[in-house]
Amino acid sequence: MMKTPTQTYKSTIVPPLICAGIFALASWLLFALTDPKTDTAALYRLNTLKLLREKDRQRLESYGWVDRSKGWVRIPISQAMKLEEQRLHATPPHPSAASFPFVPVSVTEVPP
Repeated sequence: MMKTPTQTYKSTIVPPLICAGIFALASWLLFALTDPKTDTAALYRLNTLKLLREKDRQRLESYGWVDRSKGWVRIPISQAMKLEEQRLHATPPHPSAASFPFVPVSVTEVPP
């Protein structure tokens, strides 16, 4: 018995569609049901990031030695900003180059 064009079309298109559907369902289940909170590598990276941020926060908010032999110290960032603001208010601003008048030089003049 000979297949009709409709039967031939269905027999050639249906199996790949079924395979694609199974692949899509398996992919969705893999990504949707995977809990990132139970992923050990993700938990390790998250904990490492928390520790680094805590260290940075402690260094920014505390006093300490940077280099004792050179006499360099670390002060809290809020204190450093206050000191820098006081230093900037104590010195008058310098005039910028744009405040000086522009004097064009003639191209035709030749120096002696």
